[in-house]
Amino acid sequence: MWLEEEHSAIPQYLKFEEIESGLMDQDKERIRNIWNTLTKQQTKFSSAVEALKKHWGTGRNFKADKEAKAITGSPPVKLRGEFSRAISVIITHAPQKPGETSDIEIWQTTEKSLRKTVSDEHNKYLLLLRLYYEMLLEKDRDKSILPHDHILRQEIIQRNAFVRVINSIYRFHSAAKAAHHQQKTGTRLRRARKIPYVHHTMQVSNMAMLDVMPFVIEGITEEIREKINLVTLIAICQIHDMSEDTTLSAEEAVSEFVKRIANTDDSTIDPVIVSGFGKTRSEVKKQMLNLVDETVEKELLQTLRIVSDNTRLTPAEKEIAEKQKIRERYEGERYEWQKLTEFLVRLNAIPAAQNSSPKIAQTALITKIEDRANNLETEHSLKRLHATTDVLIRYAMTEHDNGNYPLFNSLPRLIDITLEKYRELQSQNETPFAAEDLALIAELEQWQRKVKRHQNPPVVKEILKEYRSLTA
Repeated sequence: MWLEEEHSAIPQYLKFEEIESGLMDQDKERIRNIWNTLTKQQTKFSSAVEALKKHWGTGRNFKADKEAKAITGSPPVKLRGEFSRAISVIITHAPQKPGETSDIEIWQTTEKSLRKTVSDEHNKYLLLLRLYYEMLLEKDRDKSILPHDHILRQEIIQRNAFVRVINSIYRFHSAAKAAHHQQKTGTRLRRARKIPYVHHTMQVSNMAMLDVMPFVIEGITEEIREKINLVTLIAICQIHDMSEDTTLSAEEAVSEFVKRIANTDDSTIDPVIVSGFGKTRSEVKKQMLNLVDETVEKELLQTLRIVSDNTRLTPAEKEIAEKQKIRERYEGERYEWQKLTEFLVRLNAIPAAQNSSPKIAQTALITKIEDRANNLETEHSLKRLHATTDVLIRYAMTEHDNGNYPLFNSLPRLIDITLEKYRELQSQNETPFAAEDLALIAELEQWQRKVKRHQNPPVVKEILKEYRSLTA
């Protein structure tokens, strides 16, 4: 993953031996125990990865079937190293013989087991790394384990935030996979490219991270950092289609999948979970390690209701929607207009009825923008581009409070993609565009010049350069 090489590794200056001198004597042994457990787990994780890579290397001894070769011949993302050679064997349909297990089936079973071991060891490593950082940052009123004025405190805060994001991406992707796997077998693939639905949700999440995260964690100001919860954003990007594409209600999606999977802990790390201020182990897990607390759960439920097309408004929300008159301003006669307009109705009515923080609408709007941008990459009919411009982009540019609740680089991304796809259709179409579409293209060009583009810090630019080289 594009974040991990930079932020899940522990730099030399944050190793326990380097910061031990800044700790009080009564805290050193406790933090040292966490550190020793963490470094052992890092070794176990590395060993599990090497064992899996070694097994992937033996995949060349087997012949993949034609269907597997066709699928892996043009994958939606670049496949790297040993995995690129093994994937066709992993998805090959093994020959079935009554009472016999073929060599390729044995290989596939072993590969699956090794892959699960890597996942488990990786999750445990991330939990321990977060625990190490959290315990260094632990405070109680005016007291703190690592002094408030310690030169590395802000660095640890930012690194801990990045690791929390990495942990969130994996956990919420697991929740999305589990839920979307319940779709009927014939509906698990997207029509346009015949790839699993869950790949789309992961792409939307990655896009949001590219467009938002650098400016929230690296932070333009403390105020902006507080106005959007990255954990909520990652989660909603991963599960935004869950209540539409599965039999789960929004409430079931959040409580039965997201919260349960995100907050699953590893009891083997319990012995080193010891607070410096007398908190119980349960309190430490709840306050420091759980990804979905009561606040995030409430935010997720409201945001999922906003982005889900099958949401039914409550009587109170309907009454507010009537007063806001969103439909009168945006609704067109065709389905694409109506679908986006109803999203805007929910975007405004649900937070108002619930008296929610504006960051709920901010998170929902970013998610919808990234979702639409990803969809336009493969499905960009003229009517879809027209509705995107006339409803979603127009609202984001003219009515959303971008000053206080920025959409960061999600909005420039959608404007750029919409304009690019308009021009593609224009070059392919022998019939001139209608005056209405030409006017929208001109408006898009104006918005493209006007929209604020946030500039990435240098270290983030390097990470993004590497990421894009892998997905180009």
